[in-house]
Amino acid sequence: MKVSLASQIAAIDAITSGQFPIVASSNSKRALLLDQLQAVALTLRLVQRHEAEIRAAIDAKKGSRP
Repeated sequence: MKVSLASQIAAIDAITSGQFPIVASSNSKRALLLDQLQAVALTLRLVQRHEAEIRAAIDAKKGSRP
């Protein structure tokens, strides 16, 4: 199943903005999980911004294989 970058980002944003509760054994673990998910969102946004270049680099690498 293919899931777009935009929908992945939206899902992470929904969780980190409090639309869905995060169940964790402690407040510190919940805070760590939120920090980690926010980092995931930043990574996905970076990939989204550079998606065309990333795809071109992958295609070029595939084309150079024997």
